[in-house]
Amino acid sequence: MQFTALKSFAAAAQCRSFTKAAQSLRITQSAVSQQIATLERDLGTKLFDRLGRRVVLTENGQRLLDYAHRILALMEEARSEVGGGEAEVQGPLRIASSTIPAESVLPDILAAFREQYPDVFEQITISDSREALQAVEQGDVEVAFVGEQPHHSGLSVEPIGTDELLLVVSPEHPLAGRRNLSTKGLLGESLIVREHGSGTRHCVEQALHAHDVFPDDLTIVMEANSNEAIRAAVERGAGVAFLSRHIVQDSLAAGRLQHVRVRGLETVRTLYLVTATDRAPSPALRAFLEFIAARA
Repeated sequence: MQFTALKSFAAAAQCRSFTKAAQSLRITQSAVSQQIATLERDLGTKLFDRLGRRVVLTENGQRLLDYAHRILALMEEARSEVGGGEAEVQGPLRIASSTIPAESVLPDILAAFREQYPDVFEQITISDSREALQAVEQGDVEVAFVGEQPHHSGLSVEPIGTDELLLVVSPEHPLAGRRNLSTKGLLGESLIVREHGSGTRHCVEQALHAHDVFPDDLTIVMEANSNEAIRAAVERGAGVAFLSRHIVQDSLAAGRLQHVRVRGLETVRTLYLVTATDRAPSPALRAFLEFIAARA
């Protein structure tokens, strides 16, 4: 059983794709296929089921993956301890992020990380919190930044910051100039919201739920998966919305939006970094996590 074959096997299991595994290892797809075919022949068992462009571990493949993670981790530890140096930090780092972390905390983190590790190539996918978490669970990415705490035993979760959601209206809106509003005062307003799966939407719904205000009580006139699209719609008087302070701070300063406080409504949330607990981190991911921990 060759070490290179185990690396290709573990990469393909994590990426669920021979093509993506080859890209992460910086070798050809044919090399990955050949190494895994050799591994299957040596072990006398099928390790993957091919589903179109994706591959899924068989039962025996899942058993081998546990051993592969331990073997690869031990090899890297031996290289560091006996060889007197750490594994080279290079190659791709696959990141998923919901929109608010992607627009607020992630740019500064990546810019500083790149200065220290210029040979790491970040591949970033932006979606909502639910899709970002699914990407980690399925092995499509190595790390995710989300605005909602996951409750999954296979995930490691670390808080990395906070975000405040503000109710904003256009200057011409009847609520403009109001010092505050009761939660019941929202019931008749035309509300623009994020899509289901968004951490922003979930945070607002939880906060309102604490005041006995439920989604069916609200007048939702528009749903969008873009914070910028919602901000622009509110500026033009299409409705009111809860948006991150990061998104609306320039519009508030310029007078294009006004903030209306909602009495007693708690809409400060935590932003999280999420990784899978059942996969050995690549040198790039390990360096990234250590870098963020040092900044914190």
